Amino acid sequence: MPTENAPRRFLLATAVPRYPHASGLDRPELTQARDDVIKLFTERCGYQLVHTLGTNPSGTQLKDALFEFCTDPDRRPEDLVAMYIASHGEVNEINNEHVLLTSEYHGNLAAALPTGELARIALLGTRVRRFLLLLDTCFSGRGGDQLVASAVQQMGTGWGREDTESGFVVLSSAQKHELAKSGAFPGLLTRAVDALAPQGMPDLSTVVQHMQDDPEKPGHQHINWHLVGLNGVIPPFLALPAPAPRPAPRVTPRSITHRTELFPGAEPPQLPDIDGEQRRKAALHLWERWTKKRRSGALLYGFSGMGKTDRVVWPLMDEARLEHKRTTVLVEAPEQRIDTPRQLIASLRKALEATGRYDLAELLAAEQRLDRALTTLLGCGVLVVIDEFQRLLDERGRPVNPVGDDLRAAVAPGRRGDGCLWLVSNQKVDPVWAMEFDPVELPPPSVEEAVRILVGAGESGEAEEWFPPERREEVVQRLGRNPFVLQLLHSLVKQRDWTLEELLPASEVPQAPDDLSLVEGIESELVAKATERLTPSARAALRSLSVLTDWADQDLVQAMTRDHGDLHELRKQLQKRFLLQIRTVENETSFSRTTRFQVHPAVREVVCVRLREDAKAWKTAHGRAGRWYARPVYAKDPSRSGDHRLALALPAARLHFTEGRLADELARMVRAVGGYLERKYGRGRYHHSLPEDPAELTARIDLMEAYLADGGTPYTHHHLAMLLRLRNTPGDLEKALVHAREATRGRSEMYPWSLRLKLVRDVEGPEATVREGRIALENVKEQRFAIYDEIAKCQVQLGRVPQALETLREGCERVKSKDAYRLADHAVPYAAAEPTEDPLVRTARWIRENPALTAQANLADVLLLQRRGLWLDSARTAKRHRTAHPKVINLAIYEAIGWLGAGDPLRAQAALDSFPDGIPNSPRPKPHEGKTWLASLIALHAGNLERSREMFALYQGVAREDNTPEELRTALLDEWDHPETRMDESNPAFVAPVLPPVVTGQLSLVVRSQYGPPVLPARR
Repeated sequence: MPTENAPRRFLLATAVPRYPHASGLDRPELTQARDDVIKLFTERCGYQLVHTLGTNPSGTQLKDALFEFCTDPDRRPEDLVAMYIASHGEVNEINNEHVLLTSEYHGNLAAALPTGELARIALLGTRVRRFLLLLDTCFSGRGGDQLVASAVQQMGTGWGREDTESGFVVLSSAQKHELAKSGAFPGLLTRAVDALAPQGMPDLSTVVQHMQDDPEKPGHQHINWHLVGLNGVIPPFLALPAPAPRPAPRVTPRSITHRTELFPGAEPPQLPDIDGEQRRKAALHLWERWTKKRRSGALLYGFSGMGKTDRVVWPLMDEARLEHKRTTVLVEAPEQRIDTPRQLIASLRKALEATGRYDLAELLAAEQRLDRALTTLLGCGVLVVIDEFQRLLDERGRPVNPVGDDLRAAVAPGRRGDGCLWLVSNQKVDPVWAMEFDPVELPPPSVEEAVRILVGAGESGEAEEWFPPERREEVVQRLGRNPFVLQLLHSLVKQRDWTLEELLPASEVPQAPDDLSLVEGIESELVAKATERLTPSARAALRSLSVLTDWADQDLVQAMTRDHGDLHELRKQLQKRFLLQIRTVENETSFSRTTRFQVHPAVREVVCVRLREDAKAWKTAHGRAGRWYARPVYAKDPSRSGDHRLALALPAARLHFTEGRLADELARMVRAVGGYLERKYGRGRYHHSLPEDPAELTARIDLMEAYLADGGTPYTHHHLAMLLRLRNTPGDLEKALVHAREATRGRSEMYPWSLRLKLVRDVEGPEATVREGRIALENVKEQRFAIYDEIAKCQVQLGRVPQALETLREGCERVKSKDAYRLADHAVPYAAAEPTEDPLVRTARWIRENPALTAQANLADVLLLQRRGLWLDSARTAKRHRTAHPKVINLAIYEAIGWLGAGDPLRAQAALDSFPDGIPNSPRPKPHEGKTWLASLIALHAGNLERSREMFALYQGVAREDNTPEELRTALLDEWDHPETRMDESNPAFVAPVLPPVVTGQLSLVVRSQYGPPVLPARR
């Protein structure tokens, strides 16, 4: 490897061994030829392989990879750059132009890639000054002539002014009229370098002569070379530097290494592509948490523009993939959500397919749950990254469920596999939720690093003029040391479009702004300036692309900009001004590269505002994007596109058709995708996950309403009714009832009828529910207990408790014995809340007649003791019965109330905590849960004020407040004594129908029916 002070060396290498449209041209030996050149340059000459090219690139991919590398701001004039291309080469007889036949070639030379164009891409407007192109094709001498001719045209007046040797060299495997033998060139070059190695720095002319004299060279073939733009001596492309000394490996016992380290014996990553102290610190934190501490989750957060993904996570993914042969996959949290878990699973499948891991993608094909999909990948050792994680956060900084629970379950301690899940967020995440992910913040760079970003590398002369030293600290502080904004400012000044004074007049206070909105304001102004000096076609292309919120494939970008000129020229203008971001993914199987594009979010916000003012352009842009995303839907058989592609297409297409007000297009798409919606939300099942995020919920409702306007099955009508009831905005319940009635048409299952009764109660009241409940009993064949239960609830709400108890008794006699306990569980507290104890005595009697209801008879005994004020006896009785019925939660609740009434809140708390599933510490406690209310009450009496506050906030579904004990006591009793519309377990008076004097402060116990009037004295 080169020493520390030696120039950096980069190798780009590609070959085209296979032609899908012209199999007669296949040359499989070119794969090995590429490998041989890579081995020579990386192992012998100290070059670093740039993984932007594999085998079989298209012409566009080849140009894009070269453009991205050469225009990267990290390029320096002293860098040594070598590029090897092995493919078929031809000369077009019409214009005598040498062309490269890339993988998409199908017989039309006019459409092939002109070889001379590579010089323009590599040199025009870039900082590349030392370039060696190894051209291994037939007639490559002709290609060399055209390359150097093109190179001369790209060399501006600044060429050669740097204090370094420069030169553009083409080394060709054949002269202009000669064929080249496939695979011969790398061997000739390797043997020449090996023979001349003792010289340390073999001259290129000597190397060429040695290749010419090689006895294994085909007789018809002559090596050719061209040189142009020489400044000083020929750059030392083939110098053989002495390897830099490596530190001695740390000595670690083998047994300990294998137990504690993921990559045993591996040295810490060098991370040459991660610049800045803060970025390196964050990167090492992520890396060591995975590889050393063996933790399966990590979280990186910081303001937008800090370089979290491109400058920290992406290089770490390359390290894992290239150095340790790990599969890595990055997906973005969806911006437009209809079904977040399915969309994330679909994104993972698509990303795995893009990397060539079709086997892993297939493992997720039938998976519906995100936690299991992630567990599968982590178990296979995959590094999974979810970017833009802030899109999934609610106002508290917690990810919406079920996604939040799924992520935590996937990284829970004790899971198998050595993969890792990284979350990347522009927003701070709730620290309690993120505890398992050990969050690390990426702060802005130091002032010194920020100045280096502003000034740029290798431009010291111009930098003095562009950014006067006396203003640098002031500028970086005012811009919040935000790397993106600093790079944007640098690009504008460097292009000589504006001066620093015009863009950012001097300020007397060189300090960071307290209000980050000030930085955002300056950022918006700079973006507006950057777009002013674009050509009209580039500005129009940017406007069209700004409607795309996610990373876009190249064919989508071409579809969006097809009216604005050559995509290559357009992207060059946009990328040069930091308006367009580019990311590539390598396929591990074919070694090909996929390029994706995104208008920077800050740029999109500014440009979209202007585009929206042009109604026609706004509609056109969204229409193009929507139709592109909807392509899998419009296929002759959409199911063949794969559900994961439809899961990604639907939300994106819906967004663009909705934003562009293209109602007809949206309706057409939804009609075409009915089969997918039935598979996902029908399929003979009534249970489907419901989104908790309001935007996601509304998006799915819109989609389902559009589909069900012209039909649908009972299952999808049921799902839409569930969605509307969950959202519950004005008019939703009425619409939900319409769909619920459609869902019960001709059906005998319990689930649609139960939902219909709930909605009738919500919309038409309890009296109507009792009537429709009797109709439901005539239709439902299985699990009729739910219908009896719904009827009884409404009878209680109407004040007809005796009728409700009779309904529950009838149900216990007519439903299956395994379901009868559900009805008896409700009969006991209904009866216990009556004015006298007689209904409870009668209820206990008929319950005891059924041998399957022993536990419920015991519940009645305990409540009867509490009705008589025997609190200690009730607690002891409940505790005794729990040994026979350990899973009956109401016995634990009544035992706790008994201890509380007996003046022993600590034993009451112990009774709650001793229940196997925990009360209320279930995985997802619900707001307005009666058991949660009870936990807060008991904690208050036990003197645990913090726990009481936490449980009461959870019960109310609001943020925790610092209530005083008396305030909490008043609020808890008000909740119990309030006429309530919520049913059963949601209601404190149902969970605790009898309260002891120690709780209420009254002289005797207090009994209240859950729908009855208040019974406590008026409280402030």
